[in-house]
Amino acid sequence: MRKTLLLLLVLAAAACGPIRSFRDALLGRSSYERYVASLGEAGIDRTALGAEWIDAGRRALDASRAIPIPPRASERFRPDSPSAIAYRVELRRGQSFRLTLEPEDSSFVHLFVDVFRISDGAPPQRVAGAGPPARQLAFEPAEDDTFLVRIQPELLADGEIGIAHARRAALLFPVPGAGRRNVGSLFGASRSSGRREHQGIDIFAPRDTPVVAAADGWISSTTPNELGGNVVWLWDPVREHTLYYAHLDRHAVSRGQRVRKGDVVGFVGNTGNARTTPPHLHFAIYRRGQGAIDPLYYVVDPPS
Repeated sequence: MRKTLLLLLVLAAAACGPIRSFRDALLGRSSYERYVASLGEAGIDRTALGAEWIDAGRRALDASRAIPIPPRASERFRPDSPSAIAYRVELRRGQSFRLTLEPEDSSFVHLFVDVFRISDGAPPQRVAGAGPPARQLAFEPAEDDTFLVRIQPELLADGEIGIAHARRAALLFPVPGAGRRNVGSLFGASRSSGRREHQGIDIFAPRDTPVVAAADGWISSTTPNELGGNVVWLWDPVREHTLYYAHLDRHAVSRGQRVRKGDVVGFVGNTGNARTTPPHLHFAIYRRGQGAIDPLYYVVDPPS
């Protein structure tokens, strides 16, 4: 009887969600926080199971208890034993982290997934999250960092969930058919007898190999310059980055043009100060307010 009454209260709390959604959006509350608030408004947080569920979520934020995230895992959730899972993951700037949750039986389990930054010893800082009915979360870190991923089902959840994740380069490799093996010079390498540093990566490929947009965006400039020769500047509005393509043999786009990821923007060459080197693409990324940043992890997948 007690469990049936609690279930009815949970359902009643969940049913109030749409009424509060606009207010909560203005307050910036996550799906998890809205759910906790609904439990409180229904008085469920004062029941033994409700309090245990909230405490499980808090305990999961203890970074010292988080385990390294495995490639694949499964977790069984039981209605009479509220629990939350905590995984630790190291991410590099430029990587895209994707987590997928799939039921492994016929049960239907609503889950909350939240990502917290935990590297500096300060209290966990929430940086991303997803709530039901979503079963996927995608996240790109702004900097190299350590993160905690908390997975917690709704109260009274009963079922087994498969957990899988992948780390991928956030952008498309700009020279189709090439890869890490074609990168011959890295970010920060010495240039001009040590007077400056390389501000991108060099990707070697035969002359006239197509070069493509690594992200959706707009062409902000194709004006040649002394160092880069024939160049293309592509503005990525999602990340607020500018992608720079240099030493092109020729352009395939014009200023102001809208491009999609994979569209050809030019062709490999050795114009500018690369006239004495084999044909290659100088690819760089500039972040607003910061300048050049290492593009390697943006376009090269990490080892499996």
